[in-house]
Amino acid sequence: MSGITVHILTTNAPATIQRIREEDSHVASVICLDGRAEALPVSAAYDAFVRKPIGIVEKLTGHNSYRMDVSARVDGGRSWQLAAYLAHAALLHADARPRHVFATGEVDDALNVRAVEHIPEKLKALSIFLEENDIPHDQSVILVPASTENLPSSLDGIPVFGVGSIQDAMEILQLVDHKTSGAKAVPNSIPARRTGRKRWSKWVALFSIIGFLFWFGADFARWQAISNQGRAVELEEVLSRSSGLIDTLRTRTFRRWLSFSRPKGDLVKFDGVASVALDAASCQHARNITRRPITETHSGPETVCEIEMGAYLVDPNLKVVGRMAYWPYGLGVSDRAARTMRGHDQPNGRTWVLPFDDVPGPGAVVRLVTITGMSAIQGPQPWYQDLLRAKQTSPAFIAARHRIERLGYSVAVKDWSRK
Repeated sequence: MSGITVHILTTNAPATIQRIREEDSHVASVICLDGRAEALPVSAAYDAFVRKPIGIVEKLTGHNSYRMDVSARVDGGRSWQLAAYLAHAALLHADARPRHVFATGEVDDALNVRAVEHIPEKLKALSIFLEENDIPHDQSVILVPASTENLPSSLDGIPVFGVGSIQDAMEILQLVDHKTSGAKAVPNSIPARRTGRKRWSKWVALFSIIGFLFWFGADFARWQAISNQGRAVELEEVLSRSSGLIDTLRTRTFRRWLSFSRPKGDLVKFDGVASVALDAASCQHARNITRRPITETHSGPETVCEIEMGAYLVDPNLKVVGRMAYWPYGLGVSDRAARTMRGHDQPNGRTWVLPFDDVPGPGAVVRLVTITGMSAIQGPQPWYQDLLRAKQTSPAFIAARHRIERLGYSVAVKDWSRK
């Protein structure tokens, strides 16, 4: 297996997928219990899930027979399919960084993730499992169908994500879908006399583009209008409602367009100043305060009375929004930041001014997160919860950042800490 460990959520306890081994093509795929010579009753359904023409695993891996060992019994039904598919996908990424994935959901032929039953019971069983096992919460993620109602944002500190498709899950886990990635280069064996063919190819390409735009039609224009108005959450909801192969192709194509058009590179320049004084009482009088350029950390003996941070756009055609959060006892240590700020508009960006009511002591952190795009995001922005509190290497932060990027925006972070 790769560095990714996948667990199947059940109503009893998660069943860890211990290993997956290729078998001879002429034998049926099986699921066995803990390395024993015992095929579980769900094996027939697993074989169908793997093998063409019904199965989808063979389309992913190119092989049609496997033995999968699990740590606990997996009953019938289809809720094990999402975890099984992701475990096979993980085999294609041996260099993936270690993490634990807890998953439940049915996967259909179009790679959509469908609803399954008993998710509250499965999450309750998972909570008990986490108490009894040493699982690194900052390297774990929980994936369930996006259609699940009353879905919590986290469980025992592990982020919970609703996914509508395999693509959603793969992007959260930062895995490239090998089935659709990259085309193989074809050696050029066609001799001269290419001019006429190239001209004909251009016409074919032109008519293909016209046909595609006609086919995409009103949906593309409507989605683009929502995007241009910065209604990001609404756009995300609309794109997650796809049903059937044609709708899925349309939404995936539009998401690729958003990814292509997303601003990239160093989009904002951060700077700022820290106002310091000898002690907290001196912060009350302007004459006692000294302003210094802000650095990533402040380790001097002075008291920090206030910090001001700015995010200035490199491209004047872009728009930036953001939040600043103050964590007196360390990043994400408490449930909520002591203070969260939206900042103020400037001609070429935004600024945030944070006067400290309780001056920061050792370990205090201020995080500034900016989101940049062709339009400023309007309305609710639920992704800030993870962007402002989680480590930048954590699955929660990475998933939140990818959630924004899939909508055509780019994320930048500036951290300041008191040593």
